[in-house]
Amino acid sequence: MVNRPYNIAIETSDVQGWLTLGKEHDLLEAVMVGGPTKIPGQPPRRGGELMPAIEALCQRHNVQPRQLGEVYVSTGPGSFTGLRVAITTAKMLARFLDVKVVGVPTIDVIAQQVPLQTSLPSRLAIALNIKRQTAYAATYTRQAHHWQPDAEPAIVPLEQLLSQGASQPMALVAPGLPMDYALPASITRLAEDIARPHSDSVWLLGQRAAHLGQYTDPATLLPIYARPPEAVELWNQRHGEA
Repeated sequence: MVNRPYNIAIETSDVQGWLTLGKEHDLLEAVMVGGPTKIPGQPPRRGGELMPAIEALCQRHNVQPRQLGEVYVSTGPGSFTGLRVAITTAKMLARFLDVKVVGVPTIDVIAQQVPLQTSLPSRLAIALNIKRQTAYAATYTRQAHHWQPDAEPAIVPLEQLLSQGASQPMALVAPGLPMDYALPASITRLAEDIARPHSDSVWLLGQRAAHLGQYTDPATLLPIYARPPEAVELWNQRHGEA
């Protein structure tokens, strides 16, 4: 954008949050935001830290608020509070600074972090939020410069997802799946560290979407939650879906 060359990516779906500042097509700096508290069981502290962190990052690079042109935000699934804070921040920036917004599904962010090396199978499966033998999952096919989604992510039986790798070699990212889980020999399980989303990957995917003009209407920007919160599920079990 003319006179608004700076952009920022927000990733708060995981325990550790990240921010990345860029100028046009150049990445300038990435910084951590919040992190685990010292109190066991307490969620990460990000609610009051995100905007000050954005302000400090911009000040360090002498970026004025009106020089921000785009914001790319990881939309989940992930941390309930972290996602709400990030989405709200993106909406505020859009409203008060008139920046353009790109919502980036976190499952695509994780796919972006999988190496495109030919030693890996040409198909990739990512399984998140594994629970009761189901997972929030998506499959991808390797292209020259990125992993191309095959279809929209969905909650699917874990057995159904893994059966796709029985007939064709497939790489798998599945944080939370027991390490001793029996997998078909044709499935290559990748390190769980890949599933830690980083704002640099959000920035790259946001840049790609912005280049294609694929912006998100801030009014429709919402977090992606793989499943309802456990409290809601318990309520529905006890009182019915209504």
